[in-house]
Amino acid sequence: MGWVLASAGALSAAAADLPAGNRVVELPPFLVTDSRLPLHWRHAEFAQGEVLSVCSDEATRAFMGQNNRLHAELGLILPPEFQLRQSRPVTYILCSEAMRERLDRDIPGELLALQRKPVGAPPMADPRTSYRVLPNMRLTDRDAYTVFALVDEDEIAQSRLALAPDHVLELLTQRVPRLPLWFIAGFMYLYGSITLPSDPDPPVTEYVTLEPFVWISPGETSALKGAAATTAALLPLEDLFVARHPPAGLAANDRYRRAWNSEAALLIRWALEGKSAVAPQAFWNFVDRAAGGRVTPAMCQESLGLSLVQLREQLGLYLATGARHRLVLPPVAPRPPDLSLRAATDLEVARIEGGWERLETIYVKQSYPALAAAYVGHARRTLERAYERGERDPQLLAEMGLCECDAGDDAAGLPLLAAAVQARVVRPRAYFELARIRYEQARRAPAGPAGRFSVEQAASVLRPLVAAQDQDPPLLSASVLLTETWFQAPTIPTTADFGPLEQGLRFFPEVSGLAYNVALLEIRADRRIPARRIIEDSLTDPDDPNRARFLALQTSLDRAP
Repeated sequence: MGWVLASAGALSAAAADLPAGNRVVELPPFLVTDSRLPLHWRHAEFAQGEVLSVCSDEATRAFMGQNNRLHAELGLILPPEFQLRQSRPVTYILCSEAMRERLDRDIPGELLALQRKPVGAPPMADPRTSYRVLPNMRLTDRDAYTVFALVDEDEIAQSRLALAPDHVLELLTQRVPRLPLWFIAGFMYLYGSITLPSDPDPPVTEYVTLEPFVWISPGETSALKGAAATTAALLPLEDLFVARHPPAGLAANDRYRRAWNSEAALLIRWALEGKSAVAPQAFWNFVDRAAGGRVTPAMCQESLGLSLVQLREQLGLYLATGARHRLVLPPVAPRPPDLSLRAATDLEVARIEGGWERLETIYVKQSYPALAAAYVGHARRTLERAYERGERDPQLLAEMGLCECDAGDDAAGLPLLAAAVQARVVRPRAYFELARIRYEQARRAPAGPAGRFSVEQAASVLRPLVAAQDQDPPLLSASVLLTETWFQAPTIPTTADFGPLEQGLRFFPEVSGLAYNVALLEIRADRRIPARRIIEDSLTDPDDPNRARFLALQTSLDRAP
């Protein structure tokens, strides 16, 4: 039996007509604490995260061992530095498949207990509606993600987990700086051709392989296999690297799209093969330089030692070869994570459960807003259970503060976030939300000259934003708010202050609006050389929506004495 570590999709269509009854609705689970049927949670921390489990220690280790191997196998074709990086460890919540009946039963009971509904509104827990727990979910926030899985303890040792494509896509798309579109599309095309060992704990002699390369379709691939070189089948690399719009006509559009995806995947596979004059590491350096920016002929020549024409010729030579054989990757035999499982503390259970339930609230709010109040009430109750016992763990405080922000109660979230940040919590979004609330307060009542912030108001916003840059992932919203705060500040940024501002440009080089704001601040501080550099870099993209503004800024800079 295979397992897939996937993200949750949309709620079932039945949820759209929930009060009508006679339907089966799949929802995230309520993990209810019941003194009559207590859950005996086990906890362990390891290098990549932490796990909270009610499965046996043996099943927990089997699941986490396979998960560790899957990510190690992914690293064979996608180095970790090109994946999403997070300072906060990944959290795994494992429940036994044998608990499904209990989890299904708890949903309607919790909906009835927690729902606050107007008089006369239809009940959410309709007796004619059956509820089922979504068995495997991955819920994400901007700076963290948590995996929930129902584990069949009798089969997990013989099962083979798999990383769902949407999880791999998220690791690619959330990486900072942003990876180029052609690389993301090509890698996902290639990921579909991977064959993993069938044994959940294979010996070293079993290899990860990529099946023979498919160019557009099996039929078109067969036509290429007898050719020595197939350059004529390829699109110009300028089309690949700048992602031009397909030609007019639906049929042409579809074929262009498939050719574009195929060529992007071909480039990555050619580099992974490592049999050309270009070493794989040179290719990864090329991808890193292309992240968030544009591939130029000079960049290609400097990184790969090939012009765009020469690179296209190399791909043409490789296409027929790649279509004929598998690519066998070196074996991987990672050490399983060292799980020193022990009984979880009440704080750990409340923090992890409450954090998961907060993510469920975000998910349910997007899919079925009418249920969100019940889920946020459950999350609050779980988190407050530990807080009322006197726990002040920074991660608990951060979760409570974020829960209030997600529920729209910034006033309740502010002191919790302030305490968590003061304790140097590892949670980038906590720093951003604290700064955002303070910024909005200062905007409503600016205490500085000419309607600007006072020095104290500006500092109270800037401090958490700068501190957040030391944690992964960097948040675009934090970099944007940093520039907006300096526009409201009563002073001009100093040389030291421009470090965090320019770091935001390195994190998000594709966001031209951010670049424009930083360039404007550079000009205000009479830092003309860095301002010109930002403007000139931005003007290299002819499709930039802010191009006219950059040209006007350049003109004003040229005319200034």
